[in-house]
Amino acid sequence: MALPAPSIKGFTDVVSLSKLKDPVDLSIPNEADIPTMNDVFAILGKSQETPDWRGARVQVGQWNEEIEDIERVRNLSVPIPKKELEKYLNGSVSLSYQTSGESDLAISSAQLEVRIEP
Repeated sequence: MALPAPSIKGFTDVVSLSKLKDPVDLSIPNEADIPTMNDVFAILGKSQETPDWRGARVQVGQWNEEIEDIERVRNLSVPIPKKELEKYLNGSVSLSYQTSGESDLAISSAQLEVRIEP
């Protein structure tokens, strides 16, 4: 089961590096069905099993004192260092994210194919 594709706020299929802040925030759709105990991280490259680059893990859930339970973080994003995208300058790269929990079974999102320009 693939999760919905990520996005980069303000860009669709062409990303201008000069207009990006560092790090780049890869947005995870709120409708992505990810368990709150899982982590999520960005990946770059066509192969989701052996990506060109894998980012730092970000926790999907956060403790809520009011309801005394873990709830999913809304408007979640994962960082991609700008220098990683610079490697694809004047070319294309597939961006996606993976999530994994205690079982370490990774579930991948659909890929967002973008062209990287200066």
